[in-house]
Amino acid sequence: MVLLRHFPPGMPHGVCLGEQHKRNGNSLLHLAAGVSCFSQNAEALFAALFEQVPDGLKMHRNKKGQTIAHTAASRSNFWVLRFLAARGLDPLFVVEDHEGLTPRKLLERTLDGWGVPGPLERLDATASRMPSWCPLGAFQPPAAGHRPALSDVVVTVEDAARGPVHLHAHRVILASSSDVWHRALEAEVLPAGSEGASGAVLLALDAQQCSSAEAALFALRFLYTGEVDCPFRSDAAVLLQLLRLCSACALPPPLCAVALDALCQHVEAPEVARELLLAVFPADAPRVHVPAPHRAHLARCLVGSDTVWAAAEEGGRGKVLEKALAALEPGLAACRERHARAQAVASVAVGAGGQALSTGPLGSGWLRAPEAAVQGDPFAFADARSEAPTMVSFHRLG
Repeated sequence: MVLLRHFPPGMPHGVCLGEQHKRNGNSLLHLAAGVSCFSQNAEALFAALFEQVPDGLKMHRNKKGQTIAHTAASRSNFWVLRFLAARGLDPLFVVEDHEGLTPRKLLERTLDGWGVPGPLERLDATASRMPSWCPLGAFQPPAAGHRPALSDVVVTVEDAARGPVHLHAHRVILASSSDVWHRALEAEVLPAGSEGASGAVLLALDAQQCSSAEAALFALRFLYTGEVDCPFRSDAAVLLQLLRLCSACALPPPLCAVALDALCQHVEAPEVARELLLAVFPADAPRVHVPAPHRAHLARCLVGSDTVWAAAEEGGRGKVLEKALAALEPGLAACRERHARAQAVASVAVGAGGQALSTGPLGSGWLRAPEAAVQGDPFAFADARSEAPTMVSFHRLG
């Protein structure tokens, strides 16, 4: 940064930003992206170089055919990767080097090696369920056309297969569960005899929001029972309708999580991948609450799956990628931190001469290395207690 300030590019005796290493062909951007300790000073240097180098050098490939994205991906430099994605350079992520590796593949290899992210856990069905003493479930809509007691609102759905379908519910339940519905339910009251609901309020769902009576009925019943056991988990088309309804009407987060959890099992379908990317990594403010594991899972799919990558819109893929990388970075950092702690625990159990110290006085023997550690399992030492390593360290120093 001092050299850039005192010898500005383009001035007499100024630095040459187009300089390339004669042996490996690396540019200054390659070198800056590969800084091992990427501090704020390194960030400022890379940004300054990037803004001043000619556009052609931003796509430059060294003698191994690697771009600056390859360098950043091989170093797991998420800051540089996000920087490139934010500036619409997502095409760099699919450039193959001379070994056929793309930055996506390099990053996927790193994430695989560290186990990021782990498998998705199924939703806890009891977390949102109504308590046993609450009889609200007795008032849920039983089926299309059937009117539960005291219902005062008719929800109309333009079902793609059945045509108009009428679901009877209660204004106070719907209004308290969605701000969108709260505003809509301030409409005029229906005349007596309309669909058998005298004095009821009409709530018409836009076909763009939901064209499935099955999805709408499940959503309404959830508001009364908190039941997340979805009967159409294997039907991606109905699940997409549920996700769109949750997004458009700002329905409760647990209901959104039901749709997201089930749709993640169908992410290899292009239409599903496209809808999930729009919902999880929107261009504007998010309208769907996305649990962190599901966000990381979809981000991992974007990096590792060609189908999901192609499903992202061409013009907006960079912004989606930027958000996906931000979702992946904490998981990788957490895995590395656990591994570092495991190595620290393992190292204090070995004497200066390379012989294992006796852990007998500690009582439990938890410091003994399991067989998995011998085989190279990076997560073998999961039980890292702070006080025992300190005791062994003092023993070694003594």
